[in-house]
Amino acid sequence: MTGLKVLSKDEIQKIDAASLEVLERVGLKIWSDEGLTILRNNGAVVDLSSRLVKIPSSLVDESIKSAPKKIVLYGRGSKYQVELDGSEEKRTYVGMGARGIHLIDLNTGKRRAPTLKDLEDCTRVADALQNIHVVLPFVNPMDVPQPAIDRWSFKAMVENTEKPIMTDAFTGQQGVEDQAKMAAIVVGSEDELRKKPLFTIIMNVTSPLEFRKEACGVLMTMVKHGLPVSIESAAQAGGTAPVTLARTLVQTNAEFLCGLVLAQLVKKGAPVIYGICSTIMDMRTGSICMGAPEMGLICAAGVQIAHHYGLPDESTGGNTDSVVIDARTGSEKTVTGLPPFLARSNLIHMMAGQLEAFITSSPEQLVIDNEILGSELRVAQGIDVNDETLAVKEIAQVGPGGVYLGHKHTLSHFTAEHWVPTIYERIKWETWKRKGSKTIQEVAKNRTKQIMSTHYPEPVSKDVRQELEKVARSDKTTKHG
Repeated sequence: MTGLKVLSKDEIQKIDAASLEVLERVGLKIWSDEGLTILRNNGAVVDLSSRLVKIPSSLVDESIKSAPKKIVLYGRGSKYQVELDGSEEKRTYVGMGARGIHLIDLNTGKRRAPTLKDLEDCTRVADALQNIHVVLPFVNPMDVPQPAIDRWSFKAMVENTEKPIMTDAFTGQQGVEDQAKMAAIVVGSEDELRKKPLFTIIMNVTSPLEFRKEACGVLMTMVKHGLPVSIESAAQAGGTAPVTLARTLVQTNAEFLCGLVLAQLVKKGAPVIYGICSTIMDMRTGSICMGAPEMGLICAAGVQIAHHYGLPDESTGGNTDSVVIDARTGSEKTVTGLPPFLARSNLIHMMAGQLEAFITSSPEQLVIDNEILGSELRVAQGIDVNDETLAVKEIAQVGPGGVYLGHKHTLSHFTAEHWVPTIYERIKWETWKRKGSKTIQEVAKNRTKQIMSTHYPEPVSKDVRQELEKVARSDKTTKHG
């Protein structure tokens, strides 16, 4: 199945050309002294007083060529491996939602502050869900020292999942250093971590056209450790980017390319992921719109641009602005999730468990979204047409008026051809009433509780757990790059 084409080849080339013009003529502000020095020493035009950097297209071309075209993320469990390939030929992987500052309590249904135990429990739920391939910090635990939230979150995740981890560094460069140290403890050494990266970090650009000191520190530290980093723009069309979607794509692409150049100048061949999380601003209220159909279009187009460069990508989808689990939630999650799926994004993150534009996390929604993801993955799979699936011989065998239910061909192919839901039931009203008239939220709540009480991934050793605890409890002050 070929990918969805939101943009034509000519349109992609126009966006590329306009992005290069922005880099050469407008420039970006870089708030890191080290970053400014590296760029100036390698051919960029730097105004130290304004911190404005203008990057020639030749430097961009060299950086695209030197960046790896494939990145593999590894889980601590040997069966988990995610391959990000800069083309539409590979499968799409999914990452859960992240950093909710509120949680819908599984027992009371009330919105409250999340704890470290919530993060541990929800991580185990994600570890059990078959359509979640990459784990993110589902909530911000409020009962840990906030200057060390990176360390505590990483510890909670790595101890409660065997899947690859995608996270962030709220405390800048020190957050990267600590998480890299913890990952090396888990896999055995820094060398082993470089060979099989257990995690990647998202570096957020400040739109429009700024790289904060902390963000530069995150980017450069990840590169120096030889670990993959996603450079992600989250611009809002009409607010922090031009109101037209085409021009928003130009800006977000220019922002990514600037980060790519800096990464390749720090270390040629640095593994970089093309990240896109841009959407629109609601022009009536000034609010960010995570459930808007335009977000799906922007992310699908961003996937095409990443594939044009041959670079691995991560996009965003499956989002909602709804504050509760309702019909609106399902429709918005589908309309924002399907476009990047159909564009054959390498990795779509923030797809499961979030409400209220990422502000609130819901364990039940995580399980419901796993179901939605299963159906979307099936749509993205397309229809396989070959002699075996055309089944001309089998049609002749069954003949007019026959039944295919017990045929060998049916038994050997139905599991691959048909999506089988796990919590959706295809039953009639009478059966539904007899089984207790449960809503999908109630079914998901019961399933979530079952997972939390029964699913435990392979634990890390006692020695490793103690070493992780030491890093989490260390009293280092936050440092920025």
